[in-house]
Amino acid sequence: MAELIDFTAAKDKLLQVIQSQGYTQDKEKSCANWLVFRYGGDRIIVPQNYNYTLFYNPNIPADKGDVVDFIRHRLNGGIDTTIPMQGNKERVQNTLQQAACFVPTQTIPIEKPKINGQYHYNITPLDSIPLGVSNLLKKRGINPELLAIPDIANEIGILHSPNGDFKNLFFHWRNINGEKVGGQYKYLTQTGGTIKAFTGGTSRHNSVWATSLEGKSAVFVCEDPIDALSYRQLYPHKNYALLATGGSITAEQAQIIRDKARQANIPIILGNDNDIAGQVSNLRIVDDTAKILGIDALNQTTIIELPPKGKEQIYTCQEMQKLILKIIAHSPKPFILSVPKNKDWNDDLRSIPQKTVRSAALQTIQKINEMTRPKGEENNIQKQKNTPKL
Repeated sequence: MAELIDFTAAKDKLLQVIQSQGYTQDKEKSCANWLVFRYGGDRIIVPQNYNYTLFYNPNIPADKGDVVDFIRHRLNGGIDTTIPMQGNKERVQNTLQQAACFVPTQTIPIEKPKINGQYHYNITPLDSIPLGVSNLLKKRGINPELLAIPDIANEIGILHSPNGDFKNLFFHWRNINGEKVGGQYKYLTQTGGTIKAFTGGTSRHNSVWATSLEGKSAVFVCEDPIDALSYRQLYPHKNYALLATGGSITAEQAQIIRDKARQANIPIILGNDNDIAGQVSNLRIVDDTAKILGIDALNQTTIIELPPKGKEQIYTCQEMQKLILKIIAHSPKPFILSVPKNKDWNDDLRSIPQKTVRSAALQTIQKINEMTRPKGEENNIQKQKNTPKL
């Protein structure tokens, strides 16, 4: 088999491959300097100072290296650092192809494709819901009818291969100019775990997933699109735009969020996860406001001490929330802190009875129908209701 994947170019896919193999991020142990992932009893650390391209296993010293080493050590299940690259290159390539190196078609322009054309995947509108996507939504407690709401439907699709092997829920990622620059896809593993990864060439650090802000009263910001959909289903009466960053927020994403809210003249709802990492993301959105606080007209100084970047772990989650509220109270910009009761909004959604979940979803659909119904039709419906039966 000819070498189709440039392993050097694929080194930035480490985080995607790690998650595709069932590892989940330990957000309590992760910070700005490193990310911690766990799978069963296995624990690996990915340092930030190498741009998240290298890993090491504190329990198995020989289990370290780049994305190719990570895959090679796990080709036979478990961890075996003696597996050679010779004779196993095709297996490593297959894992890269399936886990992280999807490059979309020309519907999303990619300047530097990571792999050859035969591995391009098509992105189609969500005109029907494949079984795998339906199972994913069911596991997450999300009513599929939410995906038909126009502002949501415009920002999702189905990522599938030409041979039909892959049919995954896809979320379009856009830059500050509203241009599609890639996206995130999600699917269920055979064991029922949820895998999320970005298509090849996606630059998450300076793009977001977001619905239209037109006519909205606020923009709700969270980490994951699934959390955004969960929030919409939990609170159908809130006329908010939805926005997700796909992970811990970057400085570029924070600026995009502030710019979007300023242009639409609406407040920002800080809805990231109820843990340290989530509250750090909330803090980063209002961070620039904190920096400009100083002496007021009466020459009185307001002092708000921010934790140094990478040192936020010195705060508890509640202390971080109090700090954010303190900053918001002195901010000339409209921010609202909204914290889920559980770890995230999808956990909140799944913690309530399914009957209530469906009721909330139906309320959302009814509200959208009322908003999109032609003028005059509502009066006709009301007249019909008031007409006595003969």
